[in-house]
Amino acid sequence: MVVNHAMRKVFLRSLRQIMRTYPSLDGIDLDWEFPSAYDRERMHLSQLLHEIRMEWQREKRPNDILSLAVAAPEGIALYAYDIRELNLYADYVNLMAYDFHFYRKDMPFTGLNAPLYARAQERSLMGTFNINYTVQWWLRSGLEPHRLVVGLPTYGHSFTLVNPLNQRIGAPASAFGKCGQLGFTTLSETCECASKYYKPSLHYDAGTCSPYLAALHEWISYENQTSIACKANYVKSLNLGGVMVFSLNTDDLKNACGYLPNSKLKNQKPVFPLTQAIKDILRESL
Repeated sequence: MVVNHAMRKVFLRSLRQIMRTYPSLDGIDLDWEFPSAYDRERMHLSQLLHEIRMEWQREKRPNDILSLAVAAPEGIALYAYDIRELNLYADYVNLMAYDFHFYRKDMPFTGLNAPLYARAQERSLMGTFNINYTVQWWLRSGLEPHRLVVGLPTYGHSFTLVNPLNQRIGAPASAFGKCGQLGFTTLSETCECASKYYKPSLHYDAGTCSPYLAALHEWISYENQTSIACKANYVKSLNLGGVMVFSLNTDDLKNACGYLPNSKLKNQKPVFPLTQAIKDILRESL
């Protein structure tokens, strides 16, 4: 769509109609996964952002928020975005800092979904698959810090261990885990799944601010209140734009993990323990 001027105009007309129909909306978030260097998509994305801003000026909506979800890995982002141009148009750039590790046939071993830092033994390319590396890369590439919003996950990834006695990070895996769907587990599913096993092993890797659990052949990387608070504190310490949660519906809506022991879910609204932990950290004064 973006490489064609006429198609961009169609998009802008559609956007205009939506904003007029729902005047209480305060902006839009673009989630394109992902522009490429081919056919000059990178350049035309910047053009689209510029045209959205011009459209909002004509509509007398200069204060509407324009945000953009972006790839974390350097290998994608380098070719997908003109990062300095994003400063001109985007209020917030939402960094999808998760899915660094999940089961793949070409990477058949366990790994952490959203490690804050690289582990000591991770070198070269593997040393880039973490939140800190990608945040620093985006900042070095010219994105203004107050625009950078770090996306944190509330979900996890499950793996099937080849050897149930080898529960370490980086252990050989043969498939997605049984928990969740295709290895994708909500926090409620993770805790419900763990409760079915006799004494599952719970681990916390302090160097990466990441928990994981193992039970027989099942291995799951997930988030808990400690890990998510650690990552929120990191964002706060750098004075970045904030945190984007992905996503509300994969938080522990059922309170299956018991993180909020006083919450009685019967006839009450769902709970969001990880999202609440992030909010509490960001609202604390430095």
